[in-house]
Amino acid sequence: MLLGYEDVRRAFADPEAFSSRYNVKPDEDYSIVSSDPPEHTRQRRILNRSFPPERVAALEPRITEIAHDLVDAFPAGGPVDYVAAFALQLPIIVLAELLDVDMDDRERFKRWSDEQLSQSLSAGTSDLAREFKTWALERVRARREASEPGDDLVSVLAWAEDDEGRLDEWQAASTVVLLATAGHETTTNALGSALRYLLATPGALDALLTDRSLVASYVEESLRFDPPVTALPRRTRCPVAFGDEKLDEDQIVLLHMGAANRDPAVFEHPEQLDPARYAPDRPRFGHLAFGHGPHLCIGAPLARAELRIALEVLLDRLDGLRQTDQDIPQAPAYIFRGPTRLLVDYDRLRARPAPRGARSDSP
Repeated sequence: MLLGYEDVRRAFADPEAFSSRYNVKPDEDYSIVSSDPPEHTRQRRILNRSFPPERVAALEPRITEIAHDLVDAFPAGGPVDYVAAFALQLPIIVLAELLDVDMDDRERFKRWSDEQLSQSLSAGTSDLAREFKTWALERVRARREASEPGDDLVSVLAWAEDDEGRLDEWQAASTVVLLATAGHETTTNALGSALRYLLATPGALDALLTDRSLVASYVEESLRFDPPVTALPRRTRCPVAFGDEKLDEDQIVLLHMGAANRDPAVFEHPEQLDPARYAPDRPRFGHLAFGHGPHLCIGAPLARAELRIALEVLLDRLDGLRQTDQDIPQAPAYIFRGPTRLLVDYDRLRARPAPRGARSDSP
């Protein structure tokens, strides 16, 4: 297990020494998340073109609308289980729309992504996992049979290509599975942890209410403080030395982002949650919640947008927001971390604000 910031960062950045193919058999299909250069390099280049930051920016109005729809369903006065009523719902709705999942399929889609996550450190060969892969392959094939690509992300992935041609069917389908899995549960965990620590840290909520420009900074700080993915495995491809410590070839190593994000050699007062740590006017070191290097999380811009928008909507809509849970249950896994229930209370549910630029006759 690597714990220090520089050691974890070094391992993420060195696929020649630390392979992502830590649990894949030679005859198995595998996705971009478990591939190494040069295969990974080409796939990632195509995906970066297919899912640019502008695409996420274009989604923000719809994410905001979904967040308000979810808050509209809260009781007029609390309490409410924020995880069940909001944090679980927002990412799955966003992903379902992004991937053009039919309304009738959305409950099944959630079960598939839950199952895929539970098997993510194994071969992923349960009946439900195979069913999910089959569904994704069928979707990719159907999109390729269309006369021209649609606007949904499955179409974008199905038609994505470079000078060497398109992604093959499994590469495109496995990316659909990856986005559905990683973009669902991990974002739910991040949403839950972000609100949990905002309400539990003295002065943090008041700081954001006073200065909304700190919301984006707080998103980064919550990800540093308690990332939704604690650690990721790699397999050594050769002997590697870290000072006096030596790792043999073909060893499984956990790159512990949670520990690295609290390395006192890098972060001042790492055990303190500081909403302004990532404010634009302060020098800062990047956290490793989304990894680093070639496998930096491709869904990071979408996750950041969902976290920021969620907090902005909650601050706009809930007067007197406060936490009521003293004992907060955590996800029953070591790698994936976040509250499974977060009961919050508030004094009043405000009406949805008018869209920016809309005229209002109200004072």
